[in-house]
Amino acid sequence: MTEKKSLSNFILNKIRAKRIEKGYSQEQLSLEADLDPRYINKFENSHANASLETLDKIFNALDMNYSDFFEIQDHQFDSPEFQKFLSLISRYAYDEKEEVLKAINKLLEK
Repeated sequence: MTEKKSLSNFILNKIRAKRIEKGYSQEQLSLEADLDPRYINKFENSHANASLETLDKIFNALDMNYSDFFEIQDHQFDSPEFQKFLSLISRYAYDEKEEVLKAINKLLEK
């Protein structure tokens, strides 16, 4: 039960922070999201649960996407050097990859 509450708090805190960052009042957000004006207040105060459809409306109103919301950052793997590394290591058989990775780990541990 605690984990569920934590997820709920995470979601509503992120939405509240984004709303404030955009300079929206709760009423403005509810109008942009086509929701009852009292809903955002209830939601932000943990008195209402949001369906996926409702979250979608709120995300759209705040110009948010899911990867930004959950801070999924895959750009760290976009560098040419990292892509070259992946290309080179993919040429090895599984057992050989294990040996190469062990050697790399030893180098990095120094």
